[in-house]
Amino acid sequence: MTTNSLSRKLMVADACCRHRLAHKTVIAPPSKCKPTGRRVRVRYVLTATASAAQASNGSDGQNMQHAQSVAGDAQHSVSQEPSPSITQRIKKLFGGDKMDMQRLKALGLGAVASYGCVSNVTYGTGLSISWIAFVQQTGKSPLMPNQWKPFLALYGGFWAAQHLIRPLRFSLALAMAPVFDRFINWVQQQTKWKRQNAFAGYLFLLGSVTSITVFGSIRLFAGPIAFATI
Repeated sequence: MTTNSLSRKLMVADACCRHRLAHKTVIAPPSKCKPTGRRVRVRYVLTATASAAQASNGSDGQNMQHAQSVAGDAQHSVSQEPSPSITQRIKKLFGGDKMDMQRLKALGLGAVASYGCVSNVTYGTGLSISWIAFVQQTGKSPLMPNQWKPFLALYGGFWAAQHLIRPLRFSLALAMAPVFDRFINWVQQQTKWKRQNAFAGYLFLLGSVTSITVFGSIRLFAGPIAFATI
């Protein structure tokens, strides 16, 4: 690109910036711009372009190189996307169940029912294992005085593991979604209920079966002391 061609383009940019200033368009200086949002990045590019246009008023080659450098820095700053912070990553990891449910709702009640079943199985298994292990290690029930906090410390490891395998649970729920969809349709046909009522009946059945299975297994493998309170 020749010097005259570049000068003409910078003059056009200068005219555009002066037009915006004439209509009271405020452009923040580059030093105060943080490229964290689209609007701010656009203003940063306009500001850098104006700086390049002002640099083109000189006739020497040093000003031209300075204008090219400013414009290049502006384009480089726009191309960079802010990386998520550690807090945002942790929030995404432990808040993923809510996002998964929002995605599953768009796929229908069958997918939501499937995910609910998979989650109940994994969380129920973790609760059963941690409860039984606590009773066998301490000889006490988590329901006894001053035993609930130590139990929660043990169960916290199983709870965190559920979030690490969340992608696997989500994939498994999608694979099993047609089966649960057919089951809800069967309940709807047998009871003549609306689909929402059939889904509510499924949730009640799922909760009942999960509770009986979890606490029944705890009572079976941990013994009578599992639910003792004194």
